[in-house]
Amino acid sequence: MSNLFDKPDTQKNVPIETLSVYFAEMSRIIEEVCPSSRERSLAITNLEQSYMWAVGSIRLNTEP
Repeated sequence: MSNLFDKPDTQKNVPIETLSVYFAEMSRIIEEVCPSSRERSLAITNLEQSYMWAVGSIRLNTEP
């Protein structure tokens, strides 16, 4: 079983980099469209959490 903290191999890097691009764009859109508020902060926090879980899924469940 892979460890979440192991250095990712190249097979896992491509999907993680793809996620990073899309999540960064979504974060930019939220900051651009939503007024500064607690709700916007929560949207960003939950987006970051979603990214963390998505990366964890790739790191832990993709065969080396």
